[in-house]
Amino acid sequence: MDTQANGHHHEHVSPPISISRVRRDGQVERLGQWLHDERVLELEREGFPFLGPGRHQLEGELPWIFWDMCPSGYLGRRLQSRMPALRLADNPRDWMAADVLRALSLAGGDLAGNLLIGDEAVTTFRDVLFDSTDFASAFEAAMRDSVLTGSPSSLGGERPKVLWSDGDSAQLAKFAPPPGSPQGQRWSDLLRMEALCSTTLRLSGVSAVVSEARENLGRTMLFVERFDRLPNRGRVGVGTLFWLAMDRWGDVALSAPEVMARLNTEGLVDANSVEVCTKVHAFSAAIGNNDAHLGNYGLLFDDAGRATLAPIYDVLPMALAPSNDELPDAWLTPRTAPVAPSIAPWVDALVRAVQADAEISGDFKALWRHHIGV
Repeated sequence: MDTQANGHHHEHVSPPISISRVRRDGQVERLGQWLHDERVLELEREGFPFLGPGRHQLEGELPWIFWDMCPSGYLGRRLQSRMPALRLADNPRDWMAADVLRALSLAGGDLAGNLLIGDEAVTTFRDVLFDSTDFASAFEAAMRDSVLTGSPSSLGGERPKVLWSDGDSAQLAKFAPPPGSPQGQRWSDLLRMEALCSTTLRLSGVSAVVSEARENLGRTMLFVERFDRLPNRGRVGVGTLFWLAMDRWGDVALSAPEVMARLNTEGLVDANSVEVCTKVHAFSAAIGNNDAHLGNYGLLFDDAGRATLAPIYDVLPMALAPSNDELPDAWLTPRTAPVAPSIAPWVDALVRAVQADAEISGDFKALWRHHIGV
């Protein structure tokens, strides 16, 4: 409701919040500003997702990409524990629009994608050079983090992870619990499976993240190259389908292929992106991935704000993942749905790769093959 129209005046008018982006060459340029009280996006040039220059009146409390940029899951919880001055709720799901703006402005110099919200985020990006600590030091710091040493973190996006960069490349590192426990062995197998899924998709002609599983510091780790980072601190615009679907249709129960098809109908993504997304979604189902939600599909935005499907990530048989630190083996049933002919070669290739990987436990291989019915 517009209180000014009722004869009342805002006691406090929020100042405009600048919106900038980091270009592919690492230079910062201003895109426009967000007028929070009016819910108006004023853009001076191309580059904002899906919107060109001009004044845009939005229905939502914030542009969807602002919600999307905000750290969620494990990383969101870690942000609050590391920066208590932000006064954020412990669970990122409880953050309100004002909390999101505060997080983006005060801790937004190194978030996903290429946008910088607020002048302070620009200052942080320009001033903070990469420190010289090695990955082991960053990992040990994460291990000391109270969130990490706490209890199970098996909810979506809650697995512990470390973001790592040396200025020319950036990676996300996921790691299994210590070996020697059933949960540790299971997550080790799953991380190795995630690397094989990604490789299988790439060898099949699908753009998927480059990742590698290896033993490091006594644990199995998966190192995933970030596709939103370029050499010389360059960045690429990205977003997930989750907040986009929430903003446009108020529905996050849609499947990724349904969202992509709707975006294609609106002229916002190309037909090839829809086709690839549909096939990958079918592949996910065929290999036992029951966690193919909208947050696990992304879009890449070009310099004009146009979108294509981002490299595929987070594809692995999550049906076999521990739930609340309990293995699901007792209630796993074989899949009976037929595999679509278009992806059957992908599934066959993955089965061969898994069988050939001596690092994946034999028990896991047997359980997974039984579950997917091969």
